[in-house]
Amino acid sequence: MGILRRVGVIAVGSLNSPDTGAQHVVADVESALHRRGYSCVPIRVPSASEGPDALRGHNLDVAFFADIRQGGSATLPYLCELYGLPYTGSSAFACALAADRQKTKELLRVGNLPTPPYMPPSFAGRSSTLTKNDIDSCVGYPALVKPRQRGEKASSLVANNSAELLRSVQSWADIGQDVLIERWVEGRSISVGLLQGNVLGAVEKSRGTHQWVSSQLTPLRQLGIFHLAARASESLGCSGAVIVNVILTERSNEYIVDVDVQPDLAAAGVFAGIAAQAGLTYDGLCDTLVSHANLGVPHGTTASASTLLQHARPAA
Repeated sequence: MGILRRVGVIAVGSLNSPDTGAQHVVADVESALHRRGYSCVPIRVPSASEGPDALRGHNLDVAFFADIRQGGSATLPYLCELYGLPYTGSSAFACALAADRQKTKELLRVGNLPTPPYMPPSFAGRSSTLTKNDIDSCVGYPALVKPRQRGEKASSLVANNSAELLRSVQSWADIGQDVLIERWVEGRSISVGLLQGNVLGAVEKSRGTHQWVSSQLTPLRQLGIFHLAARASESLGCSGAVIVNVILTERSNEYIVDVDVQPDLAAAGVFAGIAAQAGLTYDGLCDTLVSHANLGVPHGTTASASTLLQHARPAA
């Protein structure tokens, strides 16, 4: 590690929140970094809008984002860039892209990467005038209704017919959320973990448990999924800890359904488990993230992502 560095271990959420998950992540990261010789300051930011006050006065060398999923994923990275404070994970721009499901899909399509067919907010917002043919020709049933913006509490809804679809879209519209309507893809759910652009491994989620993909898929199939995940991460300019979620169908077709630039970093979490299978200890994982902290310099193609977005075409 070299010189002792003062690290702010940051989580977003109310101090009175019953959410103990973020508290556990902060405690895990703080303990790991202490063992590596860092000086740590746990910082709880009540909300992203209070980020400036929370970041001042700590004399930090690095901001470690332990859990900022509740705070608008790009807000705190952007503040750190303004303050000249190096931080862990993806750039503010990459975080903003990954948080916007429509922009993520547009970039995946520009990169010729497979993702389920969908209807963007401009179409989904007209749910009351959509016909059965509109839905069938684009996504069909069952369909997933997803809020456009990712968030810890923003879950998807399944619609099996037009009535359920209308109710689902309206439920999000009532709280001011744009939505995507996406084709439901049945298959095996695989999460691929990447660190600084390098694939660590993957797990398959089945019946609430996680199994290591190395024991479930052939080496050639693994390689194909890993390659897709790496390209998806690069297309958004991601860095740090990233999980790319892939669906593998019975016909062995792969679909990228999500790119998570702020995965759970708890010591007992999925990402730490993937890292451990790759031979990286939890202490080593946290140390690696701090060592690569920067001011938002993109790992992949973030610099050209804005150009790609200008040419990205929404689904018809």
